[in-house]
Amino acid sequence: MYKVFFNESFLIISDKAENNNGIKQFVLPLQNTRQPEAWLAEVEFSTRPLNMAFIHKQPGLIWENFISGFKIIRAAGGLIKNNSNQYLFIFRRGKWDLPKGKIDKGETIEEAAIREIQEETGLKKVAIQNNLTTTYHIYRLKGKLVLKETFWFLVQNLGNEPLIPQAEEDIEKAAWLSKNEIETVLANSFGSIKDVILTSSVF
Repeated sequence: MYKVFFNESFLIISDKAENNNGIKQFVLPLQNTRQPEAWLAEVEFSTRPLNMAFIHKQPGLIWENFISGFKIIRAAGGLIKNNSNQYLFIFRRGKWDLPKGKIDKGETIEEAAIREIQEETGLKKVAIQNNLTTTYHIYRLKGKLVLKETFWFLVQNLGNEPLIPQAEEDIEKAAWLSKNEIETVLANSFGSIKDVILTSSVF
């Protein structure tokens, strides 16, 4: 299954219908390769979510064809856990988010994830535990649509350092949240972040 977010909507390309945690979506057989492009054009200016799932026997082929027209930006980030079973969220531009950022030239994915976490939260003693998932979302950059591919890791906080939100990246707040608090803040987060949480061991 391949899934990409655009604004408040998502597109799935798969070889079978997916439940997707009960979120409403339209499920259609893919009859030509232009259907995902038509979805993209409609969603950009839609005032309501339009979640679509296209079914095809070769989803990988359809996905590669779809993303071939985008500049791809690769990023890495993490879901950070402390010894009190709390998880670190940041509040940026009106939404709750997780620390992440672009992979610099010469960096490994893991190095980029650790660096971005350190820069955006002030935490220095952190270590990757395991891979979680990869998310995709589309947005406009300098007038052109780009695809961001973000690699996510479960990260353990090894110290007891104070949180220092990175103001230069518009991060207003960083907070350790319990499982119950996470359920609340996810109502004001991004679809891709919700998917990261669902692939983790939080719930």
